[in-house]
Formats: sequence, structure tokens, C-alpha cells
Amino acid sequence: MTNGSHPRRMSPGAGMQALVLALAWSGGIAFGQGDAAPEKRGRNYPAESNGWALAATVRDERLSEMSGLASFPATRDRETVWCHNDGGRGTWLHQVSLETGAFVRSIELAGVANTDWEDLATVTVDGQRFLAVADCGDNQQRRKSYAIHVVKADDLGRGNGPGRASPAPVARTIRFRYPDGPHDSEALAFDARARQFLIFTKSKKSTLLYAVPWESGGGGGGAEKVASPVVALAPPVEYPKTPPVVQLKRSLFGNSATAAALSPDGATLVILTYTDCLVYPRAQGEAWDAALARAPHVWPLPAVFQPEALCFSADGTALYVTSENCPAPVYRRPVAVADGKTRSNP
Repeated sequence: MTNGSHPRRMSPGAGMQALVLALAWSGGIAFGQGDAAPEKRGRNYPAESNGWALAATVRDERLSEMSGLASFPATRDRETVWCHNDGGRGTWLHQVSLETGAFVRSIELAGVANTDWEDLATVTVDGQRFLAVADCGDNQQRRKSYAIHVVKADDLGRGNGPGRASPAPVARTIRFRYPDGPHDSEALAFDARARQFLIFTKSKKSTLLYAVPWESGGGGGGAEKVASPVVALAPPVEYPKTPPVVQLKRSLFGNSATAAALSPDGATLVILTYTDCLVYPRAQGEAWDAALARAPHVWPLPAVFQPEALCFSADGTALYVTSENCPAPVYRRPVAVADGKTRSNP
């Protein structure tokens, strides 16, 4: 959620909202439960919270602002996730164990900058697997273009352990802009069936979906693309009962999208906000403008302080969510799968 630009002047109303939220955060309130946040208390996170189970706690200070999460099929490293820091904090990708919370390996992407990295997405095209890094944050909405950096899955294994990052090449960089001017975005997914990236804007008022195509071939990804507008996401009709502090946070930030995750079968899209997971099921063959026109299911979040990273497990049977703090809990929620399709009902 950070970038190198100067902050905008706040309106009196926005300033008051920021003050209220700052007071809440300084008191260590975990908006998932309404209790003091464990990272402020210095104690452990609850083992269970709002239907989520604690998978691991990441305590390495090199991941002080986790803002992207992705999972590949388990290997000898067992169950792990890839993650990165928010904008301006290096071009490293870290693989973290979901058994211990410790680093497995780290790589450093060569020849690119971290202007404002915000999300990760797994990509499978023509039998090849990649990891995509979304450099699309723009708090002040001043950037002229944005980038998606793509790394081959095979090159993620270049890291030689947790102590030192190894360089890894970027297979391609896809640059794009929006047809209607700058947007802030922290949420990326990849639709393998349509062979396109899905970019979700961050706004209290409305989340917009734009599509950026994947093109065959290597190198830099060709000329700068113009993202195609798809649809404004339908908001929830109702929310589950939540503590007053969660209601306060929702009133301040609405449904601002901080991350996105698409199930491996393409049947369930999850949008992460500061207070909830918004779950949009999609029927087989259904277009996104139809699927996202329906009000989503709402899943309350666990006790996370500033949720900005989300992903499905590689097999689609669980969701993982974590916080932009250190130490950071990684919580897991089971997702039912029937007949090979993800079931999104709570």
C-alpha cells in the first residue's frame, strides 16, 4: 500500500477517519476479533478464529509488510507459500514454510524495481507454471503505467537457503495502463481459461475489474497494453454479525480490495478486504461480468491486524490469509471441493 509519491492533502472528513483508525491501531485492536492484536501484545495468536485455524506465524523481520501470497503444488519442501514485501522494500520473493513459519529460500528478481508490489498470482499456460508479481499499487493515482513481472516456476528453485537471496531472471514484464486514467490496485489473479490477468482496483466506493491479456512468446512482453474494463463488482447485500470495531473499520474503508485469489478450477474468486473475504462463485462457462454482478458470500476474517495477502492452497482445498505486520500469522480456512469444483458456500 506504499509508494514513493508524496501524500495527498486529506479532507477534514478523511483526516478524522484516519485519526480514529490510528487511535484504534495504536491500541492494538485486531479487527478480525475485536481483541488486542497479538503483535502489539507480544503474545501468540489464537489457534482458531472465526472458522480459521492458525497454520504458522512468520517472525522474520525481513517480511515486515507482507503484501502478496501464492502457493504452488507441494514438493520436498512440503507445504509452503511464496510472498513478498510491500512497495519500496526490495525485489525479493520469499518461500515460507507453513509448518514452521520459517524461510525456506529467497530469490531476488533481476533487472526490475519494486515501485509498489502488491500481490502475487500463480499462472499456468501451455503446461508451464509461472509466478506473477503485480507492481500496480498507486495510492496517489499518479503513475502513468503499471507492470506484471512473470517468473518461471523452475527459476524459483534457484534460492539456496534462507540466509542469502539468489538472483533469478524475469521471464517477461507485461506493462499496461488503464483507459480511463490511473487507478490504485492491490489485487491480482490469473484466469487460465481466458489466458488473462484480472486486476481489481482499490476503492471504498466500488471495486472495478480490468483484464490484461497474456500473450505467447518471451522477452519483455511486447508494447504497453491497455487494460480492458470488465465490470464493477457487486457489493454484499448483508454482513455477518461482527464486533463494533470491525463495523467501524468497514465504515472507514468499505470493501477496498487488498488482495485477490482465484481457485485452481476457476470456479471461485475471493476478494480480500480489511474486514472480510468476499466470495464470488462462477458457474462453468460463465463470463465474469455475469458472475460478479451477483452479491458475494461474506466470510469474516480471523484475528489479523492489517490483512493484505491471500491465496488458495495449490489443490484448492483451503484459503490462506495473512497480515502486513511482524510477526504475522498465516491463517487457513478449509474450502469444500465436490466433483472437482470449489464450493464457496460458507
